[in-house]
Amino acid sequence: MPSLQNAIDLIGGGSVSKTFRNQLQPRKKSNETGERLADLSLIYELTYTGNMDIHQAAAILKKSGIAEWVQPRFTAQPMSTPNDPLVSQQYHHAIVKTFEAWDIEDGDTNVVIGNTDAGIQFDHQDLQNVKYNYADPVDGLDNDNDGYIDNFRGWNTASNTNDPTATLSPHGMFTTGLSSATVNNAIGMAGTGYKCKFLPIRIDDANGFNFGYEGIVYAADHGCQIINASWGNTFYSPMADEVVRYASINQGALIVAASGNSGLNEKYYPASYEFVFSVTATGATDLVWNQSTFGSTVDIAAPGELVRSTWPFNGYDISSGTSFSSPIVAGAAALVKSHFPAYNAQQIAERLRVTADTSIYTLAGNAAVHHLLGSGRLNMQRALGTTASPSIHFRNAVFTDNDLDNFPEAGDTISINGELFNFLDPTTNLVAAISCASPFVEIQSASINAGVIGTLQGISNTAAPFRFKLLENAPFNLTLLFKISYTDGNYHAFEYLEIRVNPEYMDLAVNNISTTITSRGSIGYNANYADEGQGFRFKNSNSLLYSSGFMIGSSATMVADNMYGSVLPAYDNDFTRLEVVKEILPASYGDKEIISAFATDSASSQHLIISQHSYAAAGADSNFVILEFTVKNNGTQAITGLNAGLFSDWDINSTGNSAAFDASRKLSYAFDVPSGGIYAGTKLLSAGTAHSYCFTSDGSAGSLGLYDGFTELEKFNTLSGAATRNSATNADVANLIAAPSFNLAAGDSITLSFAMLAGNTLAELQTAAARAQLTWQINNFGLHLLTSSETCVENDGVVEFQSEDPTGVSVELYNSDMVLLNTSSDLSAGYSYSGLPAGN
Repeated sequence: MPSLQNAIDLIGGGSVSKTFRNQLQPRKKSNETGERLADLSLIYELTYTGNMDIHQAAAILKKSGIAEWVQPRFTAQPMSTPNDPLVSQQYHHAIVKTFEAWDIEDGDTNVVIGNTDAGIQFDHQDLQNVKYNYADPVDGLDNDNDGYIDNFRGWNTASNTNDPTATLSPHGMFTTGLSSATVNNAIGMAGTGYKCKFLPIRIDDANGFNFGYEGIVYAADHGCQIINASWGNTFYSPMADEVVRYASINQGALIVAASGNSGLNEKYYPASYEFVFSVTATGATDLVWNQSTFGSTVDIAAPGELVRSTWPFNGYDISSGTSFSSPIVAGAAALVKSHFPAYNAQQIAERLRVTADTSIYTLAGNAAVHHLLGSGRLNMQRALGTTASPSIHFRNAVFTDNDLDNFPEAGDTISINGELFNFLDPTTNLVAAISCASPFVEIQSASINAGVIGTLQGISNTAAPFRFKLLENAPFNLTLLFKISYTDGNYHAFEYLEIRVNPEYMDLAVNNISTTITSRGSIGYNANYADEGQGFRFKNSNSLLYSSGFMIGSSATMVADNMYGSVLPAYDNDFTRLEVVKEILPASYGDKEIISAFATDSASSQHLIISQHSYAAAGADSNFVILEFTVKNNGTQAITGLNAGLFSDWDINSTGNSAAFDASRKLSYAFDVPSGGIYAGTKLLSAGTAHSYCFTSDGSAGSLGLYDGFTELEKFNTLSGAATRNSATNADVANLIAAPSFNLAAGDSITLSFAMLAGNTLAELQTAAARAQLTWQINNFGLHLLTSSETCVENDGVVEFQSEDPTGVSVELYNSDMVLLNTSSDLSAGYSYSGLPAGN
C-alpha cells in the first residue's frame, strides 16, 4: 500500500502488526436487533522509532486515507489507591477524580508549588515533599548568589529570614497539606499534587498576611511554576497588579488564588487580577459553600467546605474556605504542568478551565450563582486525559463611543474591539456571541464568525466589532457585565467582560499629574476612597492621596463638603450633582479641560451653586493641575462670611509624612519623610492671603484629629482661619488650604482657584507653584501673547502682551528657569520687553 508506506516514511520508519491476530472479520454486519457488530480484524498497530510527536504521527497516518481512525496507544496502569489511612475522609478526591488522574500522571518532582502562606512545621510527618535548595546549604553564606543567605528550605518574607516555620497560624499547614501532603507513605492523608514538590514561603507577621506579594515574587524567582495564594482583600493595588504581571508574564508562573469568603458577588485580590486563576469553594454535593465569594472573575470551583488536611504537631483537622479550594487546584495545576511540560502558565489554567464539570450549574441549589462559579467544578481526570479542545479569551478590549471622546455616556453607540485569542487546540468554526442582561443596553451587533484560530494565535475583530447602544435612561456610574459565549463543535465556553459607563467622574491625566475630577466636588476619587478614580499620582507613583475635595461654609452649622463625617467611617455627602463632568473639545486652556457643576443641600449651606473648571497642560507645566470653583449665591438673600478651601488627606508613604505651609507662596504641602521625596500639595491661586491647617491625623502634638471624625465646628474653624497650624511632623498628615472670607449678594458669584501639584524635591514643587500662578494669571486676566521669538540666540528677543482690562493688572516676566527678568504694573499701553537674553 504505497500511501501507507509513504506515511510510515514521513514518521521516520516503523513496523506494522495486527493487534488482534486471531480475530476474523464477522460474517455479517449486525446482530439480530440491528446493532453493528465490532470488527477487530482490521485493527493494526504501528510501532515507530522516530522522534516525532505521537499526535502528529497519528495525524499523518490519518491523512494517508487508509484508516477510519488513528489514535495513540495509551499505556494502562493499575488505578492508584494510596495507602494513606485518612484518605477515605478526604471526600474531595472522589469528586475531582484525583485517583483516576493519578493513573494518567502522578507528577514530576521538578514541578514546584510555591505556597505563600503562614509557613509549616518541617517535622510534620506528612509534609516531607519540600523542595530543598541544595545549592545554598545553611552555612551563613549566599552560596548560590541569589541575594538570599541560607535559603535552603524556603523563605520568610515577613521577617526577611530563612525560616518559614509556622509560629502564628496553622493556615499554612492546612493549605500545604491539600496540595502537597505526601502520598503513599502509609501516614495521614494525600495532597492532589502527588510527587510534585512544594516550597514553603511564609508571608505573615503579628499583624496578618502582609507580605504576600513579596512572597509571590520570591516564589516566581525561585522556580515555582505554580504559586498558591490563599489570602487577599477587596482593595485593588497597582503595585500588586504589577507583581502579578511580573510573576505570570516575566517568570511564567501560574498564580492560583482563593476567591474570598464573603458570600458576596465581589472582587477579591489577588484572585481578581488578570493572569490569576481564581478558585471558589463547593461542598460534598457540588453546591456552592454558603460563604464563597463568587462573581464574573472566578475561573473554577473546587471542594472547600469541610475538607480535611494537615494540622500542627502531626495533626489533622477539618475546615472550610476558598483558601482550601485553591491549593487543591494548585496541586492539579502542577500535575497538568507535569503532563504537558511545554504548556505556559495560561495554558495550564485554560486546560483546567475547559475540562471542568459544568454539571454543577444544573443543580437547583446553585441557581443563584449560575455561571458565577467559573467554568465549573475541577475534574482532574478530564484535565489530564481529555482530547483536544480550544480555549478562547477576548483580550485587550477597547470601548469606543460614536463621538470618539472615550467617555461612554447615555445615548452613545459603543463598539467593543479586541482580540479573540486561542490558548489551546485550533478551532474549526468558532462563533463568539455577546449578551448583556442590563435593561439599559441595546445590543446592535452580537456575534462574530471567527472561523479557524490556531494554537496561541489570535484574530482582531476591528473589522466587525461587537456593538451596543447605551440607552438614554441609563443611570450614572453604571457597571455593565457582558457575557461572551463561544461555540466551536463540542466546545462551549463563556467569559465576562466588564465596563463602567456613564461615569460622573473623569481622569485629568495629560502630564506628570494623574487625578480624577468628579461631578460633586471630590478630587481623586468619586466616592471617598474607592476604585473609582486615580487618586493623585505623580509620574509613576501609586496614589499619594487618600481623600480630597472642595469645602465651603458660613458657620459651624452651615458647612458643605463630601469629606469625613463627624463620626467615622461615615462621610458627609453635602453636594448634589447638577452637571456631569464633561471634557471641553478642543481645550481652551491647557491640553485637557473638564467642567462640572454641583449644588449644596439646604441643610449644609444656603443655596449655593458651584461650577468647577479643571485643566492641565503638558510641557513645562507638567507638574500641576488647576482647579477653579465659581460659587454662585442662588438664593434671594445675601450670604456673609463665606469660607472655602481644599482639604487633602495625603498618603505619600505608609511610614511617616510631614506637612508644612509656605505662606509667601500660599502653598500647603506634604512630603515623604524617610526618603526626602515626593512632595505634593495644594496652592491658592486667587487673590488674598491664604491660611492653612496641617493635621496630624491621630490628634497628637496638639493637632485637631481626624481619626475620631471631622466635626462641622472643626471644619468651619479651619476654613475660616479661626484655627491654623503650619506644620505636622513624621506622621499620618492632611492639610487644608483656604481663601479669605467673602460675601455674596443674591445672584452674585466669585471664582476661587487652586492648583494641585507635585515634585521630586521641594525646589521642584516651588517651581511648579510659580508656574501654576503664572499660568493662572495669564488665563484669567486677559493677557495675550502677541509676538515672541523662539529660543533666542541673540539679544534681540521681544515679548509683547496686551490686556483686555489693564486695571489692577501687573506683569512679571520670568525665563524658563523661573528667574524674574522684568516687572510692570502699567499695562495701559500694553506690555513690551525687548532684549531677551540669549538662550531664553
